[in-house]
Amino acid sequence: MCAPGPLAEGPLVWDMLPDSCLLRSGNILFLPDLNHRYEAVPALAVKIGRLGKSVTPRFAHRYVTEVTVALHIRDLTRLDELRQAGLPWVMAWGFDRSLVTGEFVPVKDFAALSGMTLEVTDTAGGTSMRTSGMYIDLSYVIEAVSHDNTIKNGDLILPALAPSGLTLQPGQLLSASLDGCPLLEVKIK
Repeated sequence: MCAPGPLAEGPLVWDMLPDSCLLRSGNILFLPDLNHRYEAVPALAVKIGRLGKSVTPRFAHRYVTEVTVALHIRDLTRLDELRQAGLPWVMAWGFDRSLVTGEFVPVKDFAALSGMTLEVTDTAGGTSMRTSGMYIDLSYVIEAVSHDNTIKNGDLILPALAPSGLTLQPGQLLSASLDGCPLLEVKIK
């Protein structure tokens, strides 16, 4: 799994996240430390469907089979500590169960991925967040990642993250949709 890192200006930078980060829709998200501040950042998640190395943009569409909406959970308290200490930031969002993924649906039109709208709603608190236009050229992302890393069947790529997210608190029930199609629901405890 990878997502553009915090230095997305200029050359593409990404983080590799362990499989333990995944949490499927419908499961409960337990916040690791209730004294910390957390946010859920919406993202488009694409699933790789074949093995590839040094994939050119011309053929990138052949590697993406499914898509969903994801919520990337960030520990903001930990992020502040890491920034001050000059340590890698990935420890603030690469922890267990920090990437909630929705139900995957087949990609019918690779080009349409650039215009998708993500909406996240806190049904308990009545707040919502809608994002569009945060897309990074997926062909370019696949080319950059596969240049140094072999992409494999089942890998997830988050080509762009929203600049901010919804603040998380125990008791929330978040649901997320992609172009109006509900794909994700998670209860926060």
